[in-house]
Amino acid sequence: MAFQDAFNKVRYLFRPATVIVTCLTFMAIADLVGILLINFVSTSSTAYDVILALITGVTASVFVAVIIEMVNNYQRNNKRWLFLTPLYSTLLHYSSESAIGTGHYDSNKSHVDLVTQIHQNLVAQGQESEEEAHAAIEKASSVFLDDEDDTDEDRKRDHDRIRWVFSRLPDIIPQIDDAYRNHADVLSRNELDSMDTILVAYQQIEDVIKMEVMERSTILYGRDPKDPGDLVTWLPKRIKKDLGRSILLTLAQEERQAEWKKTAEALIHSGSLLAVGIELSEDLVDNESDDDASEADLDSASSRFISAQVSRIDHELLSLQKMIKSEPGFGSFFSLMQERERPYLR
Repeated sequence: MAFQDAFNKVRYLFRPATVIVTCLTFMAIADLVGILLINFVSTSSTAYDVILALITGVTASVFVAVIIEMVNNYQRNNKRWLFLTPLYSTLLHYSSESAIGTGHYDSNKSHVDLVTQIHQNLVAQGQESEEEAHAAIEKASSVFLDDEDDTDEDRKRDHDRIRWVFSRLPDIIPQIDDAYRNHADVLSRNELDSMDTILVAYQQIEDVIKMEVMERSTILYGRDPKDPGDLVTWLPKRIKKDLGRSILLTLAQEERQAEWKKTAEALIHSGSLLAVGIELSEDLVDNESDDDASEADLDSASSRFISAQVSRIDHELLSLQKMIKSEPGFGSFFSLMQERERPYLR
């Protein structure tokens, strides 16, 4: 681990390598041209001295620039490691978690194989008999591979990628928002573009859900009491009596908006209601009419819009994951993790 840590810190010096490669390329071209020109002039001439001075100056300047860039790279990558490790860890496990959550990863078989490997090692070390190991493996197989209780409906629900991604957003979005706002100086342009796309899409999801909550509250407005003062719960009754109806209506509307906001935030951060429009329209089953049908169509459109934004976020999260593959330390860990998971992917 000490060797790997030292190796990663050396790699910090050369990432990103764009400026370093550009400087070294410029130096190589300039020195090559200078060497070619110096062969056509006399060694005792002024032109020879000028060309030699230019070659020496360019070479020395480029080496200084490269050293400064390497120091800047080290400081930048060290900050990335300190500040972005939680986010990078989340993104590295994103593919494996999605494979498990959507049913594309056979976690039961991986558990059985792990138990088998453990007991085989115990037998090889003489700490367990073959009979005991065989019994333990059989027990693990009976526990992990027994999925007869699962129904097709359960599998379809649990294996829906859109729903799974939506359920993970309350955990992932705050990390991306923090990195985008507070650590932009250590992020690349491509990373910032992907994070900006994710945050914009998530904000649009929030807006749609808030509108859905507001629409439902507007439809149910007729069920409210005739006295708007009854909706204002934080004022004493003696004060309500002295206030006019218009003031009470304003206060009631403010209280209603606060409730809408709380309801919308609860729906968003629960991570469990993707088709918010469909869920809300189920409350309108009573006394259906043509207007109700049009509202249901609107809800369905909102749900499709949310699904599209979630797919967009999913795509950008996978793009961020690909960018992390080149990170010192994280990339090698991700490759090893992929290699171990490949036999269990369906």
